[in-house]
Amino acid sequence: MSAFPDRIHHFSWTTRVSIELPIGFEEESFDEDTSSVIYADDLDEDDEPGARVLVKATGVADGVEAAHLQMLEQSAQLAAGTAVTPEPLEIDGYPAATQQVRYHQPEIEADVVRTECCAQVGNVLFSVVCLAFAEDAEHYAAAFEHALRTLRFVLPDDPGVELLVSANIPDAWDATRIDSVATEERVSTTIGMRYFAAPQPELDGYRPTLSITCGEPEGYGEEWFDRFCEGRLENTRAQFDGFTLNRHDRFMLSSLCTADVLWFEWDAEPGLRFTQMQALIQADRYRMYVVNAATRVECADEFLPQFESVLHSVRILPPMMEA
Repeated sequence: MSAFPDRIHHFSWTTRVSIELPIGFEEESFDEDTSSVIYADDLDEDDEPGARVLVKATGVADGVEAAHLQMLEQSAQLAAGTAVTPEPLEIDGYPAATQQVRYHQPEIEADVVRTECCAQVGNVLFSVVCLAFAEDAEHYAAAFEHALRTLRFVLPDDPGVELLVSANIPDAWDATRIDSVATEERVSTTIGMRYFAAPQPELDGYRPTLSITCGEPEGYGEEWFDRFCEGRLENTRAQFDGFTLNRHDRFMLSSLCTADVLWFEWDAEPGLRFTQMQALIQADRYRMYVVNAATRVECADEFLPQFESVLHSVRILPPMMEA
């Protein structure tokens, strides 16, 4: 079994916010009426009171700009504490800002540190508020920093929504939809996305590609996945001329899904050699993802790190009916 990641991916269709939090945080409650979710670090009976993370999506009237800055200003005033000047930044490609407020909360007779972030995406204002007792603030600081700066907003027009997957694809890559393609034996693929990197002038405009496809596997479970991956390696070795296996990795994504990854080279024809990344991701009984990326060996040093970055960025989303 692959080692657990340091952070776990959480997502709710109630907010459409994808967030990574340390092991121990769980969904405490959600409210569809207010489009909000609370994640807590102390749900076990024996736990001491821990941190809370409130995620919320709020509608914004047409024509309102910089609503994220206004919300942070109002938040600091309500807390009656000392706030640092909001730090502007970009999160998931959208304007955002963060700030930290320390104040005394009379109801619990304790000092609290609130680290919060707001981002405006069109007519929607996304806010994430991380609360911890002042004495625990340093303990949670790095986790909250990571959570806020790696937020993702899964919008209805995102290419990965139908696939139920989120990934950090380079902005310059073009996307096209894949329908009903053949894939690994015993996996029936029905939908997917293919991404094209920029043309490479020194290679007559050749474009490296990366695809993410999803299908329903015939089996499920750790033992079945192990057997399937072993068979996949032998099939791949037999399928490609000049096959050379460079790496074989296995790790667990923050969505708690195992990824089995082959890195190999092969010859398309004499003098034309490719290097390829092929990853299988077992999501659940009904979904297996294949992340396939290939580039000419001449530009492998540039694109292999990008392929690996995309793969490690993959977050699996729950079916909408289960949200």
